[in-house]
Amino acid sequence: MKQQLCLVAALAGGAMPAPALAQGQGQTTLYGNIDEYVGYIRSSSGASIIGLNDGAILRSRLGVRGGEDLGGGYQFKFTLEQGFATDSGVMADSSRLFDRQAWIGLAGPYGEWRIGRQNTEIFMAGGAIDYTERTTFGSLFNSFGIPSRYDNDLYYKSPRLQGAQLTLHYALPENAGRVDNGPVVQAMLDWQGTLWRAGYVGLAARPDGATATVRNRVVYHNVYVNYQYGKGKVYLALGRSNNNTASANGFNTAAILSNISSPNNYFAGTDLNAARYYNLAQVSADFMLGHIGDKYGRKKVLTFTLLLMGVSTFLVGLLPTYNQAGILSPIMLVVLRMLQGISAAGEQAGANSMTLEHAPPHRRAFFTSFTLSGTQAGLILATLVFLPISALPEEQLLSWGWRIPFFLSAMAIGTQIGFALGGFAPTISAAILRPNDPMGWVPVAAFVTCTSIISAFAVFTGRETCRVPMQDLGKN
Repeated sequence: MKQQLCLVAALAGGAMPAPALAQGQGQTTLYGNIDEYVGYIRSSSGASIIGLNDGAILRSRLGVRGGEDLGGGYQFKFTLEQGFATDSGVMADSSRLFDRQAWIGLAGPYGEWRIGRQNTEIFMAGGAIDYTERTTFGSLFNSFGIPSRYDNDLYYKSPRLQGAQLTLHYALPENAGRVDNGPVVQAMLDWQGTLWRAGYVGLAARPDGATATVRNRVVYHNVYVNYQYGKGKVYLALGRSNNNTASANGFNTAAILSNISSPNNYFAGTDLNAARYYNLAQVSADFMLGHIGDKYGRKKVLTFTLLLMGVSTFLVGLLPTYNQAGILSPIMLVVLRMLQGISAAGEQAGANSMTLEHAPPHRRAFFTSFTLSGTQAGLILATLVFLPISALPEEQLLSWGWRIPFFLSAMAIGTQIGFALGGFAPTISAAILRPNDPMGWVPVAAFVTCTSIISAFAVFTGRETCRVPMQDLGKN
């Protein structure tokens, strides 16, 4: 007991005023984000619900972090972070005040030490594994039940020597009523060069010996390497894990050793899924469309990416069924989705750069904000387009109705051809910004007419498909 009190007092001393710390330089930062969206769900039974939800991309959170220079190369550090739901104001985890992070630490010449509830190295290494960093869109590894954070975690990170750095975690069991529960152990070895980065990150934990009927340890191993080739970065990652249930849907709620349970560094060892191991492999890259835009002009590249998105989306609506093309059908779908991904990456970066360069100097941030707002508007528009489609009878929806939204992407193709060949975008912008121009209505009317014709054609195609009997769909 005496040793325990001495340790707590020593760690708490970094946050308490004392004569030795009177000259220290302290800094505290309040940070956070709010992510709120409207969702609509309709089941095949006809029941539907519209809800205001939190966390479309990242869970809303509020945190405070800071530190104080102690002299001699040492610094006291801390982080307290809480997740919450903006639609209700309820904490993400009502059993905790700070559910995401709550730790204190000491950094010095020989490394950094921390204690408390902390993020895992697997969670923090997302930027080394693929281009999506810690988000889950387009990422295999970052959406596969990643263990995010654990309680009672002892942490050490070494100084980086010759480009190499070692990080260790040891999360103590300390679970009431558990007499044979092992720790959660993590390790990361990261090695960085001028143009490359490689390493290993992993986690292991054993079940409670008193309750376990499945003795398999939960493991998560990842070996990664990335290379900056001048015009972008390519990523390679190999992994092996059994930390997922039978649904294998990639969400943390489906993990066996979950980061959301309380206490969360414990699992009973009764889940048969622990005997199922997944071997993962992923190659991803930062595509070089930005470099091409710098060299040949952003307008050309932006037009190309928009056309690529429109064409690939339209072709999804024309895909044959499995009965018609066999294994080629899902292969073609994957190829088209890859083209959509390349297009999306080039669109966002190109639109941001082009808008920033052409905006008035004193309003660059305001003008550039519209590019991301346009992305969210597109998501809302896509949902609105699908609402009437989802009202179709299930048989018609699954046979032909699902194709209509993809056919509507022909509007994007026609629009971008007009932009590329006739300078339509500047013309429409001028008509909107200069309404007194006597001929300003012409390009707007032409644009609306063309999109209406394309929409009517898409609906007509769907109606014609509707007349084909279900038993004949999928036949050559």
